[in-house]
Amino acid sequence: MVAVHGRDAESFRQAVEKSFGQFLKGRPWLPLQAGLVGNENLMGLPMLRTLPPHLEKQPLTYGFLRKHCAVCDTHGMIDSLYIAMKSDSISWRALRHSPIFIEGLEDSWAYDALLDPDDTDT
Repeated sequence: MVAVHGRDAESFRQAVEKSFGQFLKGRPWLPLQAGLVGNENLMGLPMLRTLPPHLEKQPLTYGFLRKHCAVCDTHGMIDSLYIAMKSDSISWRALRHSPIFIEGLEDSWAYDALLDPDDTDT
């Protein structure tokens, strides 16, 4: 969970940089557009896409993020929000060896035959 103290774009940017700055190292990032999957087997999971080009330059205010990027709870509050690098600037090796952000999710980096067919760090 990342606490954002304010509803303006600068507050959001500062919260992301404070939480992930050690990993981002000044690399450009952007929020992803999220919507809930309607497929019965995947119900409730977010479907993530990059923002359309005409929205990329918009200020990342609470209102913008809530409308275009966030998955909201039943009360309309932001429940989750995802960010991604603007370019392919982080290698799998760097990601795999990055610091743990949330304890208990270490198994996410375990070998998966579908995702890691050759189990290399490239």
